[in-house]
Amino acid sequence: MRSFNKGGMNMKNRGITLIALAVTVIVLLIISGVTISYMTGENGIINQSKESKKFAGTVEEKKY
Repeated sequence: MRSFNKGGMNMKNRGITLIALAVTVIVLLIISGVTISYMTGENGIINQSKESKKFAGTVEEKKY
């Protein structure tokens, strides 16, 4: 015999639990924090692009 709870769903198929949702949110926050630090850090992508732009400007000035 199968045992069903009041909602009519099997105990194994209860869906997303609050703990699984919390773990997912925490993982997403960690990933976004790492991404933001890589972009805006001291050697981040944004600062590297600014330095490259400055360097490219000096090369063009010396060219002429």
